[in-house]
Amino acid sequence: MAANTGTMCLTEPQIPATNIGQPQQPDDMEPIEAQVANELGQEKQQDAPNEPEIAFFERYLSVWVLLCMIVGGLIGYYAPQVADVLAKAEFAQINGVVAALLWIMIFPMLVQIDFTSIVAVRKTPGAIILTSAVNFLVAPFTMYGLAQLFFRSFYTSVIPDEELRDSYIAGLIILAGAPCTAMVFVWSTLMGGDGAYTLVQVVFNDLLMLFLYVPTAVLLIGASNIALPWETIILAVVLFLVVPLMISAGIRSVVVRNYGEKFLQDRVVAPCAPLTKAGLLAMLVLIFIFQGKQIGNKPLDIVLLAVPIVIQVVVTFGITYVFGYFTCMPHSRLGPAALIATSNFFELAVAVAISAYGVDSGAALATVVGVLVEVPVMLALVKFCNRMKPRLDAKCTGCDVNCARSRDMGELLVAKLSPEGPVRQRQQHQQGEA
Repeated sequence: MAANTGTMCLTEPQIPATNIGQPQQPDDMEPIEAQVANELGQEKQQDAPNEPEIAFFERYLSVWVLLCMIVGGLIGYYAPQVADVLAKAEFAQINGVVAALLWIMIFPMLVQIDFTSIVAVRKTPGAIILTSAVNFLVAPFTMYGLAQLFFRSFYTSVIPDEELRDSYIAGLIILAGAPCTAMVFVWSTLMGGDGAYTLVQVVFNDLLMLFLYVPTAVLLIGASNIALPWETIILAVVLFLVVPLMISAGIRSVVVRNYGEKFLQDRVVAPCAPLTKAGLLAMLVLIFIFQGKQIGNKPLDIVLLAVPIVIQVVVTFGITYVFGYFTCMPHSRLGPAALIATSNFFELAVAVAISAYGVDSGAALATVVGVLVEVPVMLALVKFCNRMKPRLDAKCTGCDVNCARSRDMGELLVAKLSPEGPVRQRQQHQQGEA
């Protein structure tokens, strides 16, 4: 049997309980296993991403990402006037072109969300709790430890300027304290995540961020002059979440009401699906155009900053995914949850670092390096999650069988220990014989 008797039964499979007291087959677990496997098979078909074959573009997505990074960096370094022109579309330290590209990336997923299904999320809050705990109780503190280790021990001879090292440490902490918002919809789309569940995770993390971001940064940096630009964060949440969500919900409502769900999937979702990857590549070019000068002027510092950031990503992802794996969280929820816990709200982090330390500061550069590192690393983690999906599905099947067995044995035990249990069993047995 594939079930692991040591698995923690935290899932809540919808399995009808067996009728206590009625005649049972000798091996009464066979029907349960078959039923669980059947139900999970249906869920697997529903959760699986629509990818009948891997197209040429998707197969070499990492190559296109690298090319976009190179092209953007070269433009930013040799033609800085391009960045100056694009920077004019900026308000409250948020670039309008960046916002538009984010809309393009997340629209195909948002328009598929059936908002009536959000109510069901409260029945399975495990992934939301896990993500929030890692975002605010683990990530900022592990980054603080890594930043102190590298910039106060390993890098002292390479970067002798203590003030610059302190600025880098502050930037890394600012970056780690801001959990991802809009970009996570892209990662969720690429792994066939549950859109409604991902939305609730993002909203819940945004609410926590309003109250916990500044106190955490002040605690770890030890500088009371770190102030969150409220105009920036409010505008960021509105631009990157509220507005595209309202537009997508409106379009979905109109199309489904007038033409039906099939029309929405065939005529709206399918044609718009490539926009996610196209928007991602355009975003990369744009980011590297903005930061081309910085990358060219301080290449060694970029590499040094990238090391603790990559380690931080691996550690937080590993903690989240391993815990979710051994508690049998399904792929459609665990994948996005792990990436929300791993990635960062880089637009906000860059804005906060610039506001507190200045545009040419080490803190600002540290947050920018986070942007440069995040996309290729996240794509690698998406591939990992997709490769782990069959194994995770099998584990969830075994966990659900164990939970069903435990629940049925518990009900049987309660029935036998109850004063009315033997009487009820005799009555049911007599009815069965009749």
